[in-house]
Amino acid sequence: AIATGRPGVIAFTGAYHGLTYGALDATHRRHFRWPFARQLGHFVDHFPFGQIPPAKRRYAAVLVEPIQGRAGIVEPPVGFLPALRRFCDQHGWLLILDEIYTGFGRTGRWFACEHEHVVPDLICVGKALAGGMPLAACIGRADVMDKWPISTGEAIHTSTFLGHPLACAAALASLAEMKRLRLPDRAAALGAQARQRLGPALRGRGLMLGLLVPNAPRLCEQLLRRGLLALPESDVLGITPPLTITSRQFACALNIIEECA
Repeated sequence: AIATGRPGVIAFTGAYHGLTYGALDATHRRHFRWPFARQLGHFVDHFPFGQIPPAKRRYAAVLVEPIQGRAGIVEPPVGFLPALRRFCDQHGWLLILDEIYTGFGRTGRWFACEHEHVVPDLICVGKALAGGMPLAACIGRADVMDKWPISTGEAIHTSTFLGHPLACAAALASLAEMKRLRLPDRAAALGAQARQRLGPALRGRGLMLGLLVPNAPRLCEQLLRRGLLALPESDVLGITPPLTITSRQFACALNIIEECA
């Protein structure tokens, strides 16, 4: 709204962008939204993931995950993100990519948008950014970020731990290790191994994978009894190990999954 003067945001069915009030308005799943629906701002409209939304004047931005995580490791059709980039340019909207889950090597590239050579106006990052320390960031083009008003002594949006020195130091160290260990390349290679082992029921990229199974929660319980911690992501078993997992550890995990699935 600050950058464009318009309040509306487009998000997509299946989207998960967080649970604070602003983010929850963009999150699609009823399970999370319904208890708080009457308190939300309702500035977000949801449209089918993978389809270009309608052009209406009240919208200012499109918020999208390059690969949906909590919806079940769902990739959009090939060409969707580039088409969305062109659509936003055509209508003067901002393209905001939520790469909190997908970013920093998880999909086999530093950022998932690189698979289709898409550059957003704003990108949201977190999770792997600081290697487990709590830190998130919103990064954007200079001309967009410069729309933020100059402080007159009191910031209009801040937080207690903004720019926390320890978390920032952890992020710098974490990024250096990602580069040294070439973790995006490692994620791509291990993901290819998983695809060979588990076949067409496996979807996703790199080490952001989902295995379609009849009952993901029950399978997760079986895996936990075998010493393997996994989470159900909608209708799939999420396979998202640390990017530092060794080849031997990953092969052992796949063996257990094959035995229990």
